[in-house]
Amino acid sequence: MQKTGRFFLLVVLLLSVPLVALLFWQQGHSFSAGPVTVTGAVVCRELDDSGSPVGEGPLFRWGGRQVCLLFKYEAPRPGGTLGVTWRFQGQEIFRETIRVNDKGGVRAFFLLREDGSPLPVGDYEVSIEGGGRKSYGVPFSVRR
Repeated sequence: MQKTGRFFLLVVLLLSVPLVALLFWQQGHSFSAGPVTVTGAVVCRELDDSGSPVGEGPLFRWGGRQVCLLFKYEAPRPGGTLGVTWRFQGQEIFRETIRVNDKGGVRAFFLLREDGSPLPVGDYEVSIEGGGRKSYGVPFSVRR
């Protein structure tokens, strides 16, 4: 009976080692798949009913109360994060981090003032960061 028990234990160990190695390899492979990447980004005045940009461009006339960032992204695995940072005259004015729960899609973010007043005249930039690296930057201006 001891020989049968040892033989069984040896077979289980021999079969377990490759299975455990395969699981560790798969886990490491999914973690090294890379960060979320942005494949396109635009700034616009607003979105229409179908989610398409309206008033797209780098220059906005003063009086507008919002600017929209619309971008496409791809994620090698769900659970990655993206950071969106808005800057005015080189100073950070707002930052948001989102978790991406799918392999790709489209996201929109709006910049507007809490009191509803028009955005100040000046130079802006919105940047999108994936994996701690800036992957896309879109400069724009508000002018009189």
